[in-house]
Amino acid sequence: YSPDGSLFFAAAMGVYPHLNIIDAAFSVTDGVTQRSIFASRVLNHERMDTRVGPISIKIEHPLHRVRLTVADNASGISGDLVFTGRAAPIEEPRFTRMNGARTLMDITRMTQNGNYSGTLSMDGTKHDLGHWRGTRDRSWGVRPIGSPDAQPQLPPVPFQFYWIWAPLNFDGYALFFHTNDDAMGVPWNRAAVLVPLDGKSAPIHLSA
Repeated sequence: YSPDGSLFFAAAMGVYPHLNIIDAAFSVTDGVTQRSIFASRVLNHERMDTRVGPISIKIEHPLHRVRLTVADNASGISGDLVFTGRAAPIEEPRFTRMNGARTLMDITRMTQNGNYSGTLSMDGTKHDLGHWRGTRDRSWGVRPIGSPDAQPQLPPVPFQFYWIWAPLNFDGYALFFHTNDDAMGVPWNRAAVLVPLDGKSAPIHLSA
């Protein structure tokens, strides 16, 4: 997002080895207009090829710098964006959630705050990014992707999921907070980590 909050972009890429599919999306909004593009292709069992239509991702420096490219296309948005981490990423607590007798999710997430630089174009207007701040995350594991199980659960269990995920950037700190609560408001996965950006201090794990 821009320093004044007038422009915001988001990108996503999903790799599904068991479906042999890779998806990607990119979206930009100025608070009035939103432009989005979605792409998908057969993975061909090659996870290192992170190109989907006009969208591609390149790891320039592991756990520190990532390049996101969106080539010219019919959606009206494109860009050449570089994410640089402000500190090392944190690993969030493992997310394991059952839905009755079935595993709804069993995943792990790495989250990192940083700066974005490069260029971003929307509807013919080009924006030069100085040091926009933002976040990137990388998760892996089991989640409900693809066709649902045709066999009914006994007894039936209604689907319920509540999640607040709030990675925040400050001048001298990065704050990572999330909570997953059940239908009664009881948290089943919650964490808060304060990361000093002085390059010396260790992350501080906060508690309620």
